[in-house]
Amino acid sequence: MNKAAIVALLLCVTTFTGCIDGDDTTSSDDQLDPVSNLDEEELSQKFANLSANYESLAVELATLVSNYESALLLNIELQNDVQDLQVELSHANSINAAMNSTVAELEEQIQDLTSDLEESNDNLEEMHEDYNQLNSTYNSIKNDINNYTFLIDSAEYEYVNLQNSFNLLQSQFNSLSSDYDNMTEEFDSKMNALLTTVSLNDELGNCPVGNPGIEVYTGFDDGSGNGTAGDGVLEDEEIEQIHGVGECGSKTHSFFRHGFINDGKLSVFNGYMVIPFYASDSYYAEAGYYLFNITTGEIMQLETSYCMDYECGVFQYDQFEIKQSGDLLYFKIRDLDGYSSSSALYVWDGFTFNDNGLPNPTYLGYYRINSYLQPDYKGGLFFSAQASTTEGFELFYSNGTTSGTGLVKDINPGSGSSNPRIGFYDLAYHYSVINAGILYFTATDGSNGTELWRSDGTSSGTVMVKNIGSGSNSASIDTLAVFNGKVYFSANDGSNGNELWVSDGSSVGTKMVKDIRSGSASSTPHDLYVASDKFVYFRAFDDSTGWELWKSDGTEEGTELVKDIRPGTTSSSPGHFIFNERDEMLYFSSNDGENGTELWKSDGTENGTNMVIDLNNGSNSGYFNDPIAISGSIYFRGYNGTTWSLWKTNGTNEGTNLAFTISLGQDVYGNTLYSQYSPDEFIIHGNDVYFIIEYENEYSNIRHTSLYWFDLRYH
Repeated sequence: MNKAAIVALLLCVTTFTGCIDGDDTTSSDDQLDPVSNLDEEELSQKFANLSANYESLAVELATLVSNYESALLLNIELQNDVQDLQVELSHANSINAAMNSTVAELEEQIQDLTSDLEESNDNLEEMHEDYNQLNSTYNSIKNDINNYTFLIDSAEYEYVNLQNSFNLLQSQFNSLSSDYDNMTEEFDSKMNALLTTVSLNDELGNCPVGNPGIEVYTGFDDGSGNGTAGDGVLEDEEIEQIHGVGECGSKTHSFFRHGFINDGKLSVFNGYMVIPFYASDSYYAEAGYYLFNITTGEIMQLETSYCMDYECGVFQYDQFEIKQSGDLLYFKIRDLDGYSSSSALYVWDGFTFNDNGLPNPTYLGYYRINSYLQPDYKGGLFFSAQASTTEGFELFYSNGTTSGTGLVKDINPGSGSSNPRIGFYDLAYHYSVINAGILYFTATDGSNGTELWRSDGTSSGTVMVKNIGSGSNSASIDTLAVFNGKVYFSANDGSNGNELWVSDGSSVGTKMVKDIRSGSASSTPHDLYVASDKFVYFRAFDDSTGWELWKSDGTEEGTELVKDIRPGTTSSSPGHFIFNERDEMLYFSSNDGENGTELWKSDGTENGTNMVIDLNNGSNSGYFNDPIAISGSIYFRGYNGTTWSLWKTNGTNEGTNLAFTISLGQDVYGNTLYSQYSPDEFIIHGNDVYFIIEYENEYSNIRHTSLYWFDLRYH
């Protein structure tokens, strides 16, 4: 209660009291109120009541006044407290302002620290990438160190072997020099005697014109076949050889009347023509290798394999294989028994003969070889094989000795097979390559699918280059080729289909060159062929052009279509690539849709890609098979619509002609011979081109194989 309320209450009480005790100054009319009508006792009672009320009010007033004074004191204290609080609030506001300023500074510092943290994270990622790169470089350097260590060891070993070989060769050279002098003297004597009995006609160079030549028959007068023993005449099966002399560059040598050469390439080694053969009848089969002395015409067997009884007649198409590596000749002969697919592996140095004067090769082991042989740069040999039925097919290596032939690494441990794909079938199918002394091949370790691997011939140096296919998926690697120090191949990473890839031997250096057929579809580059150091040529598929000729310089922008030879989506299917250094042209077979499959050439440009000749006129095909480059010309097997023959071209229409024609004639029984297989297995030695032709007689029951050669100087 404030002061105004208390004063008003006092006035009211005072007035009320005055009304009771004061003079009565009102009018008579005013005195006529209800009190005037009361008697004295009632008035006294009423007054007493009012007095009591007054006293009670006075007490209340005193209490109120006391409470007011207390309230005033409390108010003063409260005002003091408010002032103190205002001072404290002002101080708190000052502190708050200072804290706000500090918070702002801390927020700026936090922002700066956050920016520093983000920068540190970026630096950490870069450092992590640098670490991975350094780790990869470290592993590569480690592999290089292992390679160099292996090379040093190999070089030391090779030096010792070369020293020993040199000493042996020196001794053999001295012996051969003496023999040569004696043989030269004997030859001159016999030639002088021959010239006194043979009339020479006009000569083309050193070749007599019109000379029919002389056929020399050699063999055994033992009565074989229909021959008569000891009559001085070789006839029927007594004849082992027919050697043509005096034909001026064209000769023939007959080998087998009951056999043929198949899937075994001719090879020239240390003056010998190495010739695989197979012959069989209903109860007997023989397979092996002949050695034909190119100088003397002598024939001897290098190694043979036999079978008897009902096991015979089983022919294995891959039973033969010959590969020269350094100064050694490696060859295999597959078992003929019909129950085993294992092969005997041999090596021959070209100089080792037994006491009978026959070649004496070294037996290296008996393996189930499921690949082609891959020579390496040191004179050794890589191959894929299974040594026993408890093991899988793994990578093997031979240095030409029995002790140095064995497992390189069990890539897929245990009985599982890593199935290394080794060697090459021909120029179009390279399953592995040697680059800078390292073998590149495909294999699976059982976890990563079939991927690209490398090997230096040691277990530690045999590692996967990169897991191109994701997870356990295979990369479908094919047709490897070495171009400018790197390995190029076709591969599928699971996202882009089969495309052109390149590898420098490291994981980071193994990448796709170009996605020719974009997306998951495959262009499937094939027949990779290296032409000098400019381009690698290949055929690839595109939805708009089909299979056509492509080239690459190793870059994405330099990988491009050379020419859509058969316009539209239909393919020209180029193949049989060969590069002629004389005119720096790529020669190949192709079909433009009008002239059949014929001979084409290209300088790597669209305008410079053209057909050379329509060998078989019209839409018929003349083909361009088994090409070889000799002295600036290209020799090839072609068909003119009548017969398969050996052709020669200088890259022009008018300069494409028959190089050599063959008259089949008759066999020793007088039966007319018919060509069963076209000229095949071409090989060059000196001035001569060697090849084989297989025949059947008119009864188709006698097969006959002949080796032909001709002198390039006359053709």
